[in-house]
Amino acid sequence: MEETLICCTIIHLIIITGTSVITYPNCKLTREGMEYRGNISVTTSGRTCQRWDRQEPHAQGYGSHLPGNASLHENFCRNPLANEDATPWCYTTDPNVRYELCDIPACECRDTLHGETYIGLKSHTVTGKQCLRWDSVNSSNPDYAAIRNLKGSISDHENYCRNPDRKTSPWCFIQTDSDQWEYCDIPFCKRGNEECLSNPSGLNYFGTVSRTTDNIECQRWDEQKPHKHVFSTEFMGLPVSKHNNYCRNPDSRERPWCYTVDSTVPFQYCDIPKCQERNCKITDNGIEYKGKHNMTRNGIPCQRWDSTFPHVPSNKLSFPGETFSAQENYCRNPDGESSPWCYTVDPSERWDYCYIPNCSKKITYPNCKLTRLGMEYRGNISITTSGKTCQRWDSQSPHSHDYGNDLPLGASIHENYCRSPDSEDAITPWCYTTDANVRWEYCDIPICECRDTLKGEGYIGSTAHTINGTRCLRWDSLNRSNSKYASILKLKGNITSHENYCRNPDEKLAPWCYIRVDNGLWEYCDIPFCKQNSAECLNNPRGQEYLGTETNTEDNIECQRWDEQKPHSHELSRGFMGLPAPEHANYCRNPDNRDRPWCYTVNSTVLFQYCNIRECQEHDCKDTEVGLEYRGIINMTRNGIPCQRWDSKYPHEPSSKLSFPSESLSAHENYCRNPDKKLIPWCYTVDPDVRWDYCDVPFCLSDSDDRR
Repeated sequence: MEETLICCTIIHLIIITGTSVITYPNCKLTREGMEYRGNISVTTSGRTCQRWDRQEPHAQGYGSHLPGNASLHENFCRNPLANEDATPWCYTTDPNVRYELCDIPACECRDTLHGETYIGLKSHTVTGKQCLRWDSVNSSNPDYAAIRNLKGSISDHENYCRNPDRKTSPWCFIQTDSDQWEYCDIPFCKRGNEECLSNPSGLNYFGTVSRTTDNIECQRWDEQKPHKHVFSTEFMGLPVSKHNNYCRNPDSRERPWCYTVDSTVPFQYCDIPKCQERNCKITDNGIEYKGKHNMTRNGIPCQRWDSTFPHVPSNKLSFPGETFSAQENYCRNPDGESSPWCYTVDPSERWDYCYIPNCSKKITYPNCKLTRLGMEYRGNISITTSGKTCQRWDSQSPHSHDYGNDLPLGASIHENYCRSPDSEDAITPWCYTTDANVRWEYCDIPICECRDTLKGEGYIGSTAHTINGTRCLRWDSLNRSNSKYASILKLKGNITSHENYCRNPDEKLAPWCYIRVDNGLWEYCDIPFCKQNSAECLNNPRGQEYLGTETNTEDNIECQRWDEQKPHSHELSRGFMGLPAPEHANYCRNPDNRDRPWCYTVNSTVLFQYCNIRECQEHDCKDTEVGLEYRGIINMTRNGIPCQRWDSKYPHEPSSKLSFPSESLSAHENYCRNPDKKLIPWCYTVDPDVRWDYCDVPFCLSDSDDRR
């Protein structure tokens, strides 16, 4: 068969089981699952796992084989030594059952370019053909030799896509006269959207360049004119419409290309620059990492790879096509560990992992929505769920409308971005389309994984584990008639839709979830704030949101780094407050809602102490998003224009519909207010050309229940 590659995308993997969506790393990428770092802590028979740092009820020594401190892995299923076990497992809390295997789902994605380790359940090719069972292929087939490379029993692989012989991507045999084969479209576990090439061929390019080297506009992939082609359904793990008319490389050519709108030029390559070298990792284990980080996660400098002092490197290590000296003393992963690492210059510490950030960008506010309706969404997504381009809000073609008047600051500022101007009509941001036959469609706007108030009452994200890493129970799995679970009745909308995600229906200190069925036990979740407060003072007495740089306690003892375990061992080294532990350095923090910010100390005789951090002066701030209650004295718009007095008619005559119940207009002078329930506080301006504008009023982030 002529080899034609339909490659796949670096897209965030999902597995759908019932109503849950399982995302990496809550699934395993390989059969053995040594890389598994999810939080499943129950065996196949339903027994609870014993903690790896405990010796009861079963004495064990496997904790020392786990990367980092055994306590970091709590009681989650793991596979410390793959040569002994076929899948993650754990010791059980049942004294009569020493250990059992765990049921860890397989990821429906690949974490390497060729997907050699893919063990998912996909069983059809990129053209939609059903795969044949591997154990049904005749041994006379010229490609039969590849089957012998399948790990384990051949029948266990059924008719699933695999890559036993390091082809370009996973593949399978299909039913033809000669049992030929085709590639499968297995997405990557992570997808980048950089406007550059991370490898010469650009197989994983998902940018938005839409013109060729000769500046010819690209033809849309979901169209067959002027050039007919075979990429009409989906490729690279996405529906064809999602690729718009962007340059892509779905068939492993030299570099990204596209069909053109010029009927005389079928296709051309695109000129896309190479990405600059980044000091970050693309995959979870960072096998490809070639950056220059040369210090372990605990701050110990790395030993050179070509040195034998103070530690003699293993003779099993190698860097194919490269020398040891070329790696200098940079963090690397030559043996498939769970993360880049290095030998250290400390004679008492042979090796340790390095903290290497991930290259993929997180979606942060305001490029996501904070509420289900998304009226506050101000991101720049301008494509509908079906891939249609949005019409500009200040345009009346191809569809006439009057919604532009409902958008703050005028329609032109919102360009053609998805919006939700009227909560009564829409359930999520939407837009009119540039397709004359389709008036409007909804947009796929991601939900923010953060909270915009101190308590996070409005949080609607999908975090499903507590601050201690315990997996949350589904809200609809609990007995709502039991008084222990009365909070469930306060959830908005359909209870089932909240699945097992962290929520705060009863205004506790932060989003939380239930973790035990029998006694109503619950724990807080670690949901970061959408806007980080770097002020060197406390917005509230506890200082839960404090992200300043104080590094000494009230007795002037230096703080221990949060990513270190000496002199005091602790369970906060995985990260908290929405940031990895190294980013907290040795600053005072309050990750567990104590009286005020604190830290572990470098004094081995003093476990921890509180820090003396002053309270901020009375804030000119708002308690809620819309700020109806705001009575501060900010009197300038977010664009720096001074406010007009509310009792003045110059240069703008105020609307006759405005009122401040039981208060006079003059009492509000020229301060920002929200008398008519706009999105946020605003004011008329002294600029004759700008009638009104919003004001930038910060959140108070107060933990008081006394809202004005």
